[in-house]
Amino acid sequence: MHLEDNLSMFIIQYYGSSDLDEQGEGSIACCTEYHKTDSITKEKMICIRCHPNFRAKGYPWYDWALIQFELSTGVKKDFPCRVVACVPRQTDNGFSFDLIVQSCYEPTGRESFLFTEWSFRKDFHVVSATALVALCLVLCSSDLNGDVLVVNDRDKWPSYFYEAANVEYNMHD
Repeated sequence: MHLEDNLSMFIIQYYGSSDLDEQGEGSIACCTEYHKTDSITKEKMICIRCHPNFRAKGYPWYDWALIQFELSTGVKKDFPCRVVACVPRQTDNGFSFDLIVQSCYEPTGRESFLFTEWSFRKDFHVVSATALVALCLVLCSSDLNGDVLVVNDRDKWPSYFYEAANVEYNMHD
């Protein structure tokens, strides 16, 4: 089983002071799935999977999701992120989850009806699972070097084609 480069070290550095003792002993739990549920109905809304050896087939599976970040200006913005680990956390109110993600950081300016190209970095970030907005579909090279293509919201595709055709329909009775 192969973890992302430097992921183990990142987890130990980020969580070690709170989860490990002075000798560095203890454990830091990580999960391979996170289920976001509706707070009222308790229905599962989103399932995130992040597994370094998915179904014991020898290859990893990391879902991509839109994560809401608050910019230094106070503005909240959604960024496509690759989720590489889910970390359960004990809180006063029960459990919460952190997501360890690798984030796209800006659109490159290249886009089409179907895709928007984003610049991607392999740096790790920890975000609260409450920042999870939605799953997204991303096309990238197998080595994840450079830019990625984020598929635009598929619910908007019909309007893109309709507007591009600029067709006016007259309905006759």
